[in-house]
Amino acid sequence: MKNPKIQVSFQGRILWAEFMDKAVISAADIEEMYTFAEGKAKGNKYCVMFEAIDHFDVTEDGLEFMLNNPHDKNVLAKVYIIGTQEAKVKTKLHLLFDQPELKPATFKTSREGLDHLKSIVEKSR
Repeated sequence: MKNPKIQVSFQGRILWAEFMDKAVISAADIEEMYTFAEGKAKGNKYCVMFEAIDHFDVTEDGLEFMLNNPHDKNVLAKVYIIGTQEAKVKTKLHLLFDQPELKPATFKTSREGLDHLKSIVEKSR
């Protein structure tokens, strides 16, 4: 990733994006994450998990991109890890006001989120 505050990995058809402390996520960052995932998925649908390690911000263009994400057609499911109070509040507001078309499941730990996504990938085989 060009943004050093974002770490991504892809394993078992799951994109895992971690936002480090003070990450600022833009539309270009989101596009880069999904482009990376689609290259790794090799035409298969995949899942996405977002986890904020600490404080993070999403730019206005980043929010707009998330709401009209052209890559969602290739996504089986999304998970948001809400392990911090800030992530919990931001996620709640995002879901309430933005009402994303592909609504993410929320979990307190990455283990729970990964288990959920692994079961979805398995069912899609």
